[in-house]
Amino acid sequence: EEQTVVQVNRLRTTVALSKGKSSAMRFTHKPTGKPLYVVYNRLFNRLPTIAQKPDNVIQFPSDDKFYIFDAKYRIQFDRDYVKLYGGPGPTTEDVNTMHRYRDAIAIPHPMKPTEYKQGVVSGAVVLFPYPNETPYRDHKFYKSIRQVEIGGLPFLPGSTTLVREKLNALL
Repeated sequence: EEQTVVQVNRLRTTVALSKGKSSAMRFTHKPTGKPLYVVYNRLFNRLPTIAQKPDNVIQFPSDDKFYIFDAKYRIQFDRDYVKLYGGPGPTTEDVNTMHRYRDAIAIPHPMKPTEYKQGVVSGAVVLFPYPNETPYRDHKFYKSIRQVEIGGLPFLPGSTTLVREKLNALL
């Protein structure tokens, strides 16, 4: 319904995603009428520790409920990893980054300027390049999303079912 991602200038369309610059799109979930925002390069810099900047944040209508989808263009598939986690998937380092986002991102308390509201990130998943969604349902980092809202989802053109299912569940 509203966005700062695509710009049209005299019959020319350009995508305005720039590293270091925040861009956003506002959507309305038609079945429920609920609004939601997808923000690229959202900077959480008013933290008492270190600024955090995930690639994509889904923000619900309140200012204090976030779900992070962070695109990482890496996949791990060595023998030990496959044996331990049940197939190719996101790197363990990237999954640990999702834990960090969930734990590190806080927002200033609206009434108490020296305090922070924690727990505003309800979950975080790595989006990684993998085309085989059906066997991935048995992967440890897919199952962990249901358990602790941290994990990974395959995301490529033509491989969007699991991401779509997660978005619908969030809405």
